[in-house]
Amino acid sequence: MKNEEALRCERWTRFKGDKKVNRYSNISCNDSNLVGIKGVPFFNGNYIKNGEGQKLFIATQAPLNETVEAFWKVVLQEKISVVVMLCSLFEPDLKERKHGLKQKCAIYYPTDMPLKFEQFYIVVTNIREELYADGWKAAKKGIVQPTTYPFNFT
Repeated sequence: MKNEEALRCERWTRFKGDKKVNRYSNISCNDSNLVGIKGVPFFNGNYIKNGEGQKLFIATQAPLNETVEAFWKVVLQEKISVVVMLCSLFEPDLKERKHGLKQKCAIYYPTDMPLKFEQFYIVVTNIREELYADGWKAAKKGIVQPTTYPFNFT
C-alpha cells in the first residue's frame, strides 16, 4: 500500500464538520482502515492492524449521544468482546471560568435499564460476583450475542 493511499481521508473529510458523527473535527480516519457499518453512512473508527494486516482492534472517538447506536452496531458486527474506555464520562468545564462538568463521552452502556434501539437492545448481566465490572450482553432479534467486557482507564 502506498503512503498516500494510507493517509487518504476522503470519507472523513465529507463528514468532519458534522457534529452528530464527529466529536472532534481535527481527528481524522483513514479510508483504507475505516470501519464500515451496514446502513450507517459514516462511523469515526479505524481498524488497527498488525504487520501481517490482521485486525487487532478498533480505535474510535468517545461516542456522542447520536452515535451510541452506531457504536453498538460495530460491537455486534465485529463480535467485539472487550471495550476499553480511555476517558471519563465527564470532565471539569474550565472554559470561560465555568464551574461544573461537561460531557466527555455519551453514556453508551446500560446502567439500571436496558439500552433499546430499533433492531437490538443492550443489558448488563452479572457474570460473576467477584468481578468489579459487569459484562454486557446484546440481543439482536432474539439472538444472544457474546458477552462484552468493559474496562475504563481514566
